[in-house]
Amino acid sequence: MITRRGAGIITVAVAVFFLASTTRVGWVHLADAVLWGVVMFSLAVPWLSMPGLRLERTLSKPVQNKLGPFEGDEIPVGLKLQNRWWLPRFLVAVSYPVTASGITNEARKIFFWTWPKRTGEANGPLKLERRGQHILGEALVEITGPFGMFRRRRRIAMTHGVLAYPMWKPMHRLGIMETQIGENEGRRKSRTGVDASGTRAYVPGDPYRSIHWRNSARTGQLTVREFDSWNDRAIVFAIDTVNVAGESPESSLDYAARIAASCAKVIEQEGGTVSIATAAGDSPEFMAWPGVIEHLARLEPEDLASGSLARRISSLQPGRRLIAFLTAGSEAEAAAVSAAAKRGIACAAVIFTDRDQAESGSSSTFVSLQQSGVPVVHCVPGGLDRALAEIERGTGMGTGAVTTKTARTSQRTAA
Repeated sequence: MITRRGAGIITVAVAVFFLASTTRVGWVHLADAVLWGVVMFSLAVPWLSMPGLRLERTLSKPVQNKLGPFEGDEIPVGLKLQNRWWLPRFLVAVSYPVTASGITNEARKIFFWTWPKRTGEANGPLKLERRGQHILGEALVEITGPFGMFRRRRRIAMTHGVLAYPMWKPMHRLGIMETQIGENEGRRKSRTGVDASGTRAYVPGDPYRSIHWRNSARTGQLTVREFDSWNDRAIVFAIDTVNVAGESPESSLDYAARIAASCAKVIEQEGGTVSIATAAGDSPEFMAWPGVIEHLARLEPEDLASGSLARRISSLQPGRRLIAFLTAGSEAEAAAVSAAAKRGIACAAVIFTDRDQAESGSSSTFVSLQQSGVPVVHCVPGGLDRALAEIERGTGMGTGAVTTKTARTSQRTAA
């Protein structure tokens, strides 16, 4: 395949040829011969250079027993170009597509030369700009030769994938759920937790970090701390994957995955279980945090009938706990959450909306939940940290988050 440079040089060579034929000047004939020699050499090099090339691509995995990678991380991608022939290779470009969440970008590396019977290596980072599966497609090897006049391409079938987990922020508690179940209701004694409630005698199986050394020294026998755990029941994350606002990686679904991952870490530390409900179906009950964030990493917008998630929320039995992740268009789902709260299910909701609706509280989704007494946190674009702080604290009012408990208190004060 000829390049623009090659077309230009051939045009010049043809002009010089006619000029030499007309003038019959010796140095013009010499220049014409040199130009055509360069053209023929550039034409032959790509066709002779492509055979004998072998390409390998490697992705570096996270350190063993370390979870990741997460969105925003960079992973090293290595390319090895093996020249198995006796000819050197010049200007070998390797490119491949990287597809995530339906968006494709191109990665490109250039080997300026590879010596005969040698292997050239090129390493570069792959930025995981969004959550989800990243597919590295087939490689395109392109050789343009030393002068860049002609090129030859060859596709090498290879596919690699890497799953980027959603980002998360450490939290100490889920205050928004504690507000729902009250100060004493729902507590149970646990080996792990946040608030220490007392001590008891050590039994085999208790972790050494829970030993209360001062009481053990005073009583002469080992004692361990006990904690109050709020997570004596399973919790369900209901995520609206149909009414998705915004574009990845700043969509409402991406924000929901990040908040849910942060909340799930707290629940795991307290020994609870998490299940995730979407319009497509319910996940298993996860006891370990890695299973939760892997499921969250694979969530994609779904093209299903609105209201499918509402039916799943309506099927929840009393005694469960629910955190719903909704948008301004999730009216049916909000009505289902309101009905669940009236049936005795401890509910809370995170609504992804714009700043004006968050400050005014005028969306129909918010009004429906407010009337049933469900605590609501508004999360606006760029307000992820503030929304997490409100979920952890459980009270407050601001542009990043609004809770109905504070709203009701303000209404009573005004009255």
